[in-house]
Formats: sequence, structure tokens, C-alpha cells
Amino acid sequence: VLTIVEYSRRRVRRQTISVTFLKRLGSTEAARARMLSTLLARAVIATLVLAISPAQGTITQSTDSMALVRVPNTSCLDGSTAGFYYGGPSSASTAWVIVLEGGGACFDQASCAARSLTVLGSSTNWSAVVDARDNSLLNNSTIASADPAVNPDFHNAHHVVIPYCTGDVHTGQRRHATSSTWGLHFSGHTNLVAIVADLIASFSLGNATDVLFTGTSAGGKGVFNNVDWLQGQLPSAFVAGAPVSGWFFPGHWPGQPSENPPPYYQAFLVGANFGPGRDAAGSLGFADPYAPPGCVTAIPVGESYKCQSISLLYPHIRAPLFIEEMQFDTNQLVVQLGLPTTTPLVADQLRYVRQFGLSMRQSIAQLLGSGSSQLKAIPDGVFLPSCLDHFGMGYPGYVQIDGRTSGEVMADWFWRRGTLPSHRLFGASSPLPSNPTCVNPAPCVSALVAVCGAWNTTTDCSQCVNNNALMLLSGGCSTIDEMTTVCNVGATASPQTTNRQTTTIDACNTALEAACGVGLNTTDCYTCALANADALSAGGCRNAIQVQLLCDSAEDPGTSPQRPPAAIPTSSGNFNATPTVSVLLAAAVCGSFVIAVVATYRWINRAPFAGGSETDPSTVAISIDSDACVFLDDAPVTFSKSTEI
Repeated sequence: VLTIVEYSRRRVRRQTISVTFLKRLGSTEAARARMLSTLLARAVIATLVLAISPAQGTITQSTDSMALVRVPNTSCLDGSTAGFYYGGPSSASTAWVIVLEGGGACFDQASCAARSLTVLGSSTNWSAVVDARDNSLLNNSTIASADPAVNPDFHNAHHVVIPYCTGDVHTGQRRHATSSTWGLHFSGHTNLVAIVADLIASFSLGNATDVLFTGTSAGGKGVFNNVDWLQGQLPSAFVAGAPVSGWFFPGHWPGQPSENPPPYYQAFLVGANFGPGRDAAGSLGFADPYAPPGCVTAIPVGESYKCQSISLLYPHIRAPLFIEEMQFDTNQLVVQLGLPTTTPLVADQLRYVRQFGLSMRQSIAQLLGSGSSQLKAIPDGVFLPSCLDHFGMGYPGYVQIDGRTSGEVMADWFWRRGTLPSHRLFGASSPLPSNPTCVNPAPCVSALVAVCGAWNTTTDCSQCVNNNALMLLSGGCSTIDEMTTVCNVGATASPQTTNRQTTTIDACNTALEAACGVGLNTTDCYTCALANADALSAGGCRNAIQVQLLCDSAEDPGTSPQRPPAAIPTSSGNFNATPTVSVLLAAAVCGSFVIAVVATYRWINRAPFAGGSETDPSTVAISIDSDACVFLDDAPVTFSKSTEI
């Protein structure tokens, strides 16, 4: 009789489990220990997660919990046994979702040794049971949940989440520690081999008909490298990959071979091409990373490390793929390539970001246009938003292209429904990040694109800046110099013009006046805009930013303006991160001028200022000086043009 204590976020629950053991568990102490561990894991699954249907013997899931199964012959960095979390379907199913956890990588002895002391390098402190929506494992994805309310497309599948503990983007083939591996175990791929064998032997994975193989960041990179191998283990199933933020790295950087990753930022500044992945050591060579044989045999002997570049690897992948990638991936730009994160970005930084986005678009678009994608069971799909971010996609995702999230498009693609017009959404080819549904858009770029559309020359952009300076200042640009810099960089950014957004704010203004009339105060403008959203969209308003800027420019702010649905979600701990948060700032420049502005907030579960209530907006005055803004009642607060205070 075993007592299992399950710790969740809000409660501690005790479960008593009765287990009948075989009389012979093995001939050695080690064998008995391994067998005992396996039996205990399956007992936890049977009691806490699964119920057996007497009629058909069908494994069904009664909660949204997933139980840990440790698998023999697997190793984390520190040598502890790896495994997977499993949650069964609610009824008989032959659909499977297999998720590789993300979490970066290590590249030398120091970083790998430090990593081995954490849950990303050791299974010692892994929980026996996890919630299927555990953000630490799934990056806010609900794809492993059995709840149809949050997982309508995959809730009735077998769910497998493989924790990441090897630091090798799930590709290593060195299970045994040696001096060349600094006494550590790099066995991401060999772990996957053992886990899939266990799933086939003990969980009926061999009977699968549809298998979605997905992961984010390092997990996404692992999907690219391993999806063909997985397809080979399940020849009777439809196996497809959905790598999220795993395209490490784009190729097609000017002046170097097309498969090479971009240069480091500091190398870019001096005109050099030195960057990651240029040799075996820089491509996790110490881990002996796995790559599909089709890639290895296609390149010169001794250069198999190049198959770790997705730009080179992709044409050799035979399994169908739905590729989800940010045009301006911040993990690659900042963490891997060393782009400084100063605000606002200076001209060199903007040029580097611009070229990275262009290389990403060319890298993915050129490869998807090749014949290899068309020869697959279904053509590959893509979701490529113009975002400066690393997260926001996956399932369900919140970043949108043409009003659809990555999860919605991927599910339609995977199930071959054909209900959507396209499974290849490339987003705007703007020179800099401009998608208004991103959490971290470049605010001045977003404002310029919203007000001025895409510009082909610096003169066009500068003329728009001169005509709309105050509107741009209220929309996210800090200074005229910042606008000029964005104009200069953007004008030379991209030769691709077919997909560029060209609608200016003039068309939206015409639509707004036609629907709501002229002379409205800000309050009435928002009220009318919300009531006529469809007409405004049809009439030329491309996004909520345009409507916000037009309504904010009214001479009379009204009494309690309500913004249309927020184009840029906020994440401040002081506010509810939903479109009900409203922040209205008059045009203000912190620096050369000292002016007074009025801010209107909708407070959520916060004690309001200035005598307002928790549900009604309260108006307070803000004084701007050269460094910060403070409420007139002397309550100090940091001021930011990102609309978070």
C-alpha cells in the first residue's frame, strides 16, 4: 500500500494506491529497483489519471492530470533516468499528440554543468503528476489537455509530454558520460528512441493512425531533427510535425552561403560573417547530434554538423510540417546573436533586425516553394507573423494573421479539413515588426505602418511624419529622430512588395467619418467604432491601432472613453491583461518639454486613484519631466510609452 501525495497549485491531496506485485521482480537489486519504479509509475497512472472501461478495456482519462513514467535506458545530463508524462483520451482513440519540451541549450562545460543541477538537466525533482496545462512544460499551450473547452481539436488524443533534460535540443546520441562530454550525458535523441519503444510496447502507440509531433523553441528544433525518424517507427500512421519557434537559424544572409546562420551582431557591425553553427563545436558536436540520413548523405563527408542548420536540413525532411516561426525571433536575435536590447533601437540595431527578418522570410518562403514540400502526404504549411517575439504561437496561440491564430490554422491543416482558404500565412513583409497582435511589437514601427502604410522611399515616409507627428508621438514614437531613423531603415529594407500593406490611415479616416460623422469627441468616437467595426474594416481600417489614433486625436476627449479591442495586449501585474484595460495618453514627449497630460484608466481589482470606483474609469493628471512622470498626488510611478504604468 503506497501513499501518494499530489501537490497542485491550491491543494494537497492524498491518494492511497494498492499495488499487487509479482513475486519475482528480477534477479538483481538493480533490476528489482527498475521494475519497481516502472510498476509504481504505472500504478500512479492507473489510479490518478486513468480509468479502465469494463466493456472494452479502453483507457480513459478522468482528470486533466498527467503522470510521469520513467523509462529504462534513458539519461538526463546528470545521469538520472528520463521519461515522459502521459494522459489518456476520454474515449477510444488512435490519435496521438507528442510534445517535446523547450528550454534553450548548453554549449560548453560550464553552462552544461550548471544546467545539470536544474530540472532542465536532472529528473531528480520532477513531479510525479503534472497538470496538462502546466506552463513550465508547455509554454501556455493547451494541446495536452483533455478538456474540449480549451483543446477542441486534440482533447480526445493520447497526450505525451517529454520533459527536456539533456541540453542538446533533443538530438544528442551520447548516453554514456565520458571525459569528452565532461562527465555528462547528452542523449536527447537516444532518450526519444527508448521512449517511443516504451510507448509502442506498453501504450499501443503502434496502433496510432494520426500523430502530431510538436514542440516550442528547443522542442521545435527537436521536431525538425526527429520527425522523419518518428515517421519511420510508425509506418502505418499519418505523422506530421508542428515545430514552433524552432527554425534555428534563417539562411540567405547577404555575402555568405545560403545555409549559413546570420553573423553575430558584433560581427555584423564590422562587416564580418562570423556566427553560430559554422563548425562542429558550434553545432553541439560534443553531443553527437542526430540528423536525418537524407541530409547527412547529401553533404560532404565530415560536414554533417551543417545539418543542424534548419535552412540546410529542411529540404531533406520527408514528413509533413506546419512551420510556426516569428519573422523577428527574439531568442535568436538577442540570446543567440547578441543584439543589445536598448530602447529605442539605434540605426545599426534596426538594420540588423531588418536584415534578419528579410533572411527569415526568404529562407522559409524559398524552401516552401521547392518541390520537396509538394511531394509529401500533404503540402507543408507555415505561419510567419511579423513579430519581435519568441512566443505567442503554438496551440491555441494568440498572435493572428488575417484574423486567425496559428493553432486554428495548424489544426485545420493536420486534420486535412480544408475549411480554410490557405495553410500558408506569411504575414506582412514589412521591413520591421508590425503585427499589432504581438505582445512586443516595435511601437514606433507599428504606429508608422498604421498611419503611413508601407513606404518605398525615405521621402514618402518623412512627408507622412511631418503631416502626422503628434499622432505618431501618441501612438508609440518617442521622438522625431526615432521616426526618421525608422523611415531611413525601412525604405531600403525589402525588395518584396507584393504582400506589403499599403492602406494608409486616410482610408480609415474616411470610413470612420462615413460611419460616425465628424466632430465626435473621443468617447463617442470609440462607441461608434465598436458598433460599426465590420463597416470600418470593410472601409479601409486595417487594425485597431488606426481607429485608436483617430479617436485619440479628437479635440474633446469626452467623459469616459472606451477603446476598441486592444491591438497590443498588456501584461502589467497592476492591470488585468485583457482588452478591458484602457490607457489613453495625450501626445507627450518626455525629455525636452514639460507638459501636462490626462490619463484615463479602467482599473481591475485595484484601489482607484482620484476617487473613482473599481469598475468606472478614474481620471488623474500626470506631470511630465525630463526623466519620469508622477501623479499629481505625489504617488510615484514609472512612465513608459508602451502604455504600461
